[in-house]
Amino acid sequence: MHLAAESHVDRSIDGPAAFIQTNIVGTYSLLEVARHYWKGLQKCT
Repeated sequence: MHLAAESHVDRSIDGPAAFIQTNIVGTYSLLEVARHYWKGLQKCT
């Protein structure tokens, strides 16, 4: 769950770059961190 994501359509119209940064790039960053953590767990077993 990405709590920092923008949810208002008005914000995406007024500032699309900020909307993309928080929603798309932010979500991608969270997924990458989770993936790296998960891969690290597999090496420990």
